[in-house]
Amino acid sequence: MGGEPTADSSPARDGQPEESAGGSSPARDREALAGPYFQENGPCPYLPGRDWCSVFFFGEGMPDRLFSRLLETGFRRSGRAVYTPSCRGCRECVSMRIQVAKFQPTPDQKRAWKKNPDIQLEVAVPEYTEEKRDLYQRFLDARYPDREEIVSRRSYEAFFVENFGFTREFQYRLEGRLVGVGVVDLVARAASSVYFYFDPDESKRSLGTYSLVREVEFCRESGRDYLYLGFRVRGCNAMAYKANFRPHELLDPQRGWQPEAAFIEPSAEAQAAERAP
Repeated sequence: MGGEPTADSSPARDGQPEESAGGSSPARDREALAGPYFQENGPCPYLPGRDWCSVFFFGEGMPDRLFSRLLETGFRRSGRAVYTPSCRGCRECVSMRIQVAKFQPTPDQKRAWKKNPDIQLEVAVPEYTEEKRDLYQRFLDARYPDREEIVSRRSYEAFFVENFGFTREFQYRLEGRLVGVGVVDLVARAASSVYFYFDPDESKRSLGTYSLVREVEFCRESGRDYLYLGFRVRGCNAMAYKANFRPHELLDPQRGWQPEAAFIEPSAEAQAAERAP
């Protein structure tokens, strides 16, 4: 399953963002970020009846090497912040990544690929357009009808456009019409899939699955070893699709990255005891 992007407007010829002049050093790394901070965010967006807390850093810019290390230790990016869950008595958010060279698509993933031979991909620097905002608004209205959320230009830019300089936008078009947008962070040896939204009228195309397979192929073609998928959350149906991308590794706080079969799940009893007052 191959396929080259139709264009890549990133500053580096192979799609890899260029590291800032002078490279990275521990001193520069410390200057790149403010934090860490601890925040109580309110109700958990994944599991009912739980609270969500996080540790996060802010930064205006960040060297490739530093962000690579943060990915390896379980952090995610949102705008110009990087965060990781830190919830008392809950360890269900487990960082996961796909081993690109070993990835084997399932029958469902192969079908999603075959449904979309007419989709064109363009990889570009993130920017705001009304076309994208309108598509994201329609996606939210269809996916979360109870929210009644209005997407402003400022909120769109804060979530999708602001970044540290190594983020790319994967634009999926059908006969010129925008039908999906993926936000992907690219570092030298890995990529991190941040978010994807799509045209709800094209749901039969399985664009969410297709876009992830396409990101895996992009990593393979550009020589990247891993695609980070964020968190696997047991008991959250919205996150269940991630576990179908194999082989993948899961991050154990004590033992580091482990193959799925070797990962030791946190026990419900231990988590409940930690939540007890």
